[in-house]
Amino acid sequence: MSKKTAASAVIQDFEVLEDTGLRLHDLVGVNPIKAEINRLCHALSNPQQLESFNARAPERILITGERGIGKDRLVNAIAGETSLPIVKASGSYLITHEIDEARKYLGNLVENAREQIETQSAKGIKNPRCLLYVERADAIPEEAMEHFLTSLDTLSRTDQGKIIVITSAFNSNHLTSDFIKHFPTRIHIPLPSIEGRLEILKKIMPPKDKWGKELSLTDIAGRTFGFTFEDIKNTLNRAAMYAQERGVKNRQNIKKLLKADFYKAIDHHAMDSPALEEKRSRFLDESTAIHEAGHAITALLLEKTGYHPLGHVSILPQGDSNGLTWFIDRENQHERSFSAYKADLIISMAGRAAENICFGKELALDGASGDIEAATEIAYNMVSRYGFSD
Repeated sequence: MSKKTAASAVIQDFEVLEDTGLRLHDLVGVNPIKAEINRLCHALSNPQQLESFNARAPERILITGERGIGKDRLVNAIAGETSLPIVKASGSYLITHEIDEARKYLGNLVENAREQIETQSAKGIKNPRCLLYVERADAIPEEAMEHFLTSLDTLSRTDQGKIIVITSAFNSNHLTSDFIKHFPTRIHIPLPSIEGRLEILKKIMPPKDKWGKELSLTDIAGRTFGFTFEDIKNTLNRAAMYAQERGVKNRQNIKKLLKADFYKAIDHHAMDSPALEEKRSRFLDESTAIHEAGHAITALLLEKTGYHPLGHVSILPQGDSNGLTWFIDRENQHERSFSAYKADLIISMAGRAAENICFGKELALDGASGDIEAATEIAYNMVSRYGFSD
């Protein structure tokens, strides 16, 4: 969360900040786009140099990325690095209010941005400008969106680049082509690589004297494949809670985080639920063990072909799932082959296949529904998006 200064204020569901308290060096896990962010900050900090080449600094910026990836944090860092004030709007206001209210809201945003520019002029700042940030563009209703784009066109004519508009979205696929045209500068924040996750862990972890002997950040980074910045922070929080619980049970003052605490926290995140402490039938336990063994054995066999190494297997129920098989990310795979997707399909269906072999089709349980849904999505994407067929 951004650090508010004495000059910050909250006005009708939006925030005005002269200094966000964040800089580019505070960003972690975004190495693939750091050069692009640096270029953007240089351009916003020194637009006069661009003008000498008959060019202009970006005025409309679209930032996309998964939920929890750090879009707001990136915007705050850009504002802090360029020393520009920022008016931060609430996308939820545009989503939940009628069009007339949305129009008034957008008008207030622009007026507050202009006030910031006037304040800078009064201080003698040359070429005063202000950032205006509107989040969740992909969720703004169509009518409000049309007014938003019209407002942008008006700004281009009246404010001559003094108000730089930044917006964010989870997925640009949910935005119209007309909207995207209004934002020629686009930055997509990818999921952190294993190196990025390691960098995040090094940034947020407590001092080493709080770690158990077997705790390895490289191991945790490998087991948090697909996690965002916020996911990793939440995993640390959850691991600390498991350590605290361990202390209460053992009546001890726990002073170290253990590997087991993180493994439980990772499982919790993967299944969006803690392990359930409940008694189950012997057959359900056996069926779950066979099912997860099916995933694990095929994964071990496919590891020789370059598939992700097997991480750990659990037969403790969590949420709607009776068990879990988890993998380790050893290398960054930005591009995946046909054989890799085929391995995904094999491993997804191996749990049900193991049940059929051991118990017969008649006694197979319905616990493979999640695997079947995942396999269906993989197969659909292989054919419709990637052009793979067999």
